[in-house]
Amino acid sequence: MAHVGLVTAEGPVVIPMIYGREDQTLYLHGSPASRLLRDGRSAQLCVTVSLIDGLVVARSLMHHSMNYRSVVLMGEASIVDDFDEKTRALDVISDHVIPGRVEATRPHHD
Repeated sequence: MAHVGLVTAEGPVVIPMIYGREDQTLYLHGSPASRLLRDGRSAQLCVTVSLIDGLVVARSLMHHSMNYRSVVLMGEASIVDDFDEKTRALDVISDHVIPGRVEATRPHHD
């Protein structure tokens, strides 16, 4: 899960989104009616992803902890309009969420 932050006319917003990465491109999946697509065009975005590797449990509550990895990206989003790139992006996102899922589904259509 990625959390995408942007500032809108109403104030700052953080939107949880599924994602996939191919090379240096981060694809975010969202509804055409989403606030990100409506207000995020050419807006500066901040994207964070955190992966929890494990919980560290101790005898004392003050020594409990968590092992995790995280990344913060800042930049500007662009909309993917080309059908071929859209289908590639959906494949990348789908295989990120469920590895091998694309091969188990029917082909894309217009």
